[in-house]
Amino acid sequence: MSDKNGGGGFLIGLLVGGIIGGLVGLLLAPKSGAETRAELLKKGEEWRSQADVMAADVRTRGMARVEEVSQRFGPAVDSLKERGSATLENARETGAEAVATARQRVDAARNRGNGQEAAPEASEADRA
Repeated sequence: MSDKNGGGGFLIGLLVGGIIGGLVGLLLAPKSGAETRAELLKKGEEWRSQADVMAADVRTRGMARVEEVSQRFGPAVDSLKERGSATLENARETGAEAVATARQRVDAARNRGNGQEAAPEASEADRA
């Protein structure tokens, strides 16, 4: 078996087994119904309190783990974002140049088709 969960499965099994055993013991104890219900209520409040403490502990450890992962991988993510932005900008510039060249070629082809000489190539700013 894998030991990756750090014994968490054992602790959960122990907790569930304890709860079941406690309930069975309380239900089979020679007490009146009112006493048993009062004891169940008391135990339920104790278990809820313990569960709240355990949940807070898990939440604290989880947040610490999230912070650790963020510190570990944050610089790599930032670097990838920067490289991606630079690549995107480069692609936009290349695309704009390709569109401008294609427009010039289309204009030149139209002019040749109309029997006119090719007009001087206009810049993108002239067309706007």
